[in-house]
Amino acid sequence: MKREIKYSPEANEWLSTSIPIIRNHIVNKIIYFSKQENIFVYAKKLTSFDTYRFRIGNYRVIFRLINNTLEILLIGKRGEIYR
Repeated sequence: MKREIKYSPEANEWLSTSIPIIRNHIVNKIIYFSKQENIFVYAKKLTSFDTYRFRIGNYRVIFRLINNTLEILLIGKRGEIYR
């Protein structure tokens, strides 16, 4: 199952300023996750919000799933993303 992927302005800004190798790795993982039947096998629910996160190495991708659209809200390093 393939879902539509939408990036927030913050996520787009992070991707545009990141190192190309890291950017490609994260985008490829997001595409891989979006094609899976049950996306929540790879995700963890965040406690205080109606959002989830993917763990991709030392990076975290905060997202929500609305209908069949994967909305990428934030991308960042593990220690910085939750601030």
